[in-house]
Amino acid sequence: MHFITLSDNKKNSVSERIFSVFSRHPFLTFALMTLISCGIFMRSDDKNLSPFSLFAMFILYATVSAVIVFIFAKEYYRNDSVIQYSVFTMMITIGLITVFSCSGAENNIIAVFVIALLLSVGWIIVLIKQNSLTVKYLSAVIIFLGFALRLTYILYTTIYERQHDNYTLGGTWGHLGYITHFWEDLFSLPKENVMEISQYYHPPLHHFTVGLFLNFLKWLGFENLESIGECIQYLTMFYSTVCVVLFYKILRFFRIDGLPLLLGLSVIAFHPSLIILGGSVNNDMLSIMLMLGAVYNTLIYYGQPTMMNIIKIALCVGLSMMTKLSGWMVAPAIAFIFIVVLIREKDKKILILRQWIIFGVICIPLGLWWSVYCYCKYDMPFGYVMRFKKTIAMFLGYKYTIWERLTDFSSFQFESVYDQYKWYHCPYYEYNPTIGLFKTAMFDEAQYGSELQLWAVSLFWVNIALALIALIAMFYLIVVRKSLINLPLKVFLWLLYGVFTVSYYLFCLKYPFTCTMNIRYTVMSVFTGVIFLAILLQSLKSVSTRPKKIISILISSVMVIFCLLSVVVYLKIGYIPAVYDGVVLK
Repeated sequence: MHFITLSDNKKNSVSERIFSVFSRHPFLTFALMTLISCGIFMRSDDKNLSPFSLFAMFILYATVSAVIVFIFAKEYYRNDSVIQYSVFTMMITIGLITVFSCSGAENNIIAVFVIALLLSVGWIIVLIKQNSLTVKYLSAVIIFLGFALRLTYILYTTIYERQHDNYTLGGTWGHLGYITHFWEDLFSLPKENVMEISQYYHPPLHHFTVGLFLNFLKWLGFENLESIGECIQYLTMFYSTVCVVLFYKILRFFRIDGLPLLLGLSVIAFHPSLIILGGSVNNDMLSIMLMLGAVYNTLIYYGQPTMMNIIKIALCVGLSMMTKLSGWMVAPAIAFIFIVVLIREKDKKILILRQWIIFGVICIPLGLWWSVYCYCKYDMPFGYVMRFKKTIAMFLGYKYTIWERLTDFSSFQFESVYDQYKWYHCPYYEYNPTIGLFKTAMFDEAQYGSELQLWAVSLFWVNIALALIALIAMFYLIVVRKSLINLPLKVFLWLLYGVFTVSYYLFCLKYPFTCTMNIRYTVMSVFTGVIFLAILLQSLKSVSTRPKKIISILISSVMVIFCLLSVVVYLKIGYIPAVYDGVVLK
């Protein structure tokens, strides 16, 4: 399945012909955009675009515009809007970059998103003039703007801001220490006991990949680790963008189209948790990308149970577990689809069973070799998780009962929409897993000053409204509208949502610390919730009754407001320092 499917009409417009060059291989396209961005914006931690970056942006946009003009000049009279767009973008970039260069404005990184937005608006105007604006183009614009927002975020976020267990690059502790090991010795595993060094117990795929990338930059001549450390985030930004593309493919699998497709895609493209994780140096984002890849390929396998499709699933699941052991959590839903296919294809049972064997041969060694290795060498238990001491301040086990943690929604917990830690001078440690989930979904563990208060509070409550609507949609589509998607796919989605949600709460209760209550442990439930939302909107499109049309408008409005608020918040955060009372969160 291509990201974009072009018409068979040989008289495609110029815009379609340009677009088709990049749209047939979206992952390669965004990989190229990521590498170009890394080259242009490689910078120090000053939160400003360097003169080189501004000049490189101008050269890039001007060159692309000039090439378009040159290639299609002979078709000027038939496709004058494309030429106008090229000249327009060149003039806009020259003007904006000149303004940002000469004004001396601080935090001019917002120029990246502003220029991307103007380019997108110009492209849409061209398509309207050509009478060829379609959902596929608007989807591509949304994904492109999601990429631009992620790029803007990582440019104003260093590898020491809004991170988890990162510690210091060049050191021997945490995720950055783990990465440093592979920077120094790419093809060897840590020699120390991995249970005695923070985060080294994780499987090494993410850290090895980052080490490989940094060694590639070293080969290009960038030999100072500190100077290229910020480039780590370009990989996680790419993983996050791939998730948006995969989500588009998943929505198309369910035949979501039109406004429901655009709204569902927008929620994922601009969702704060995926923006934040797209700038994180740890292994969460790669694991999430591979799990989502497994989900997409499982859906394809359900319709086309071929050997190649099951190999793709095996690779995604195995590599996800080779990144983070929690990758196993997609397995129950995938196993269910395997069983459904076996029952449905009863005339091909031998072939299906052979596929299962191939799946196991690929997935099991990839997913479990690290656990077996560490068990044999360090006596590390299977499923090992680093333990915190119960004497640390954020331990909740002696302060609240399980019942209190699950059912206490006292109003004082909503006086701040940010995750609460006493060591940041907050009045208490966050203890309710549900409230912690909603707070970290929007802001992770960061806190901000009064400049963001109105926007932050609005985003928090709109997100809660959206989550409640998604939950209602799940029950409505399964219990009431039974014909929208067939039963196996309903069970598949529910298993995905259920396993990740139940696992999150069990994890919070088994390890009763404030830091365990974080959206990064259950991001897959966000994807499933938005899928149900999009399917619900698609079903309401065909309903002509006034009440259901009103419901559709209200849901659509909440989704639009959510996306707009998220964009505003994550542009403003670049101008507002996080409030940690002098303590940097690591």
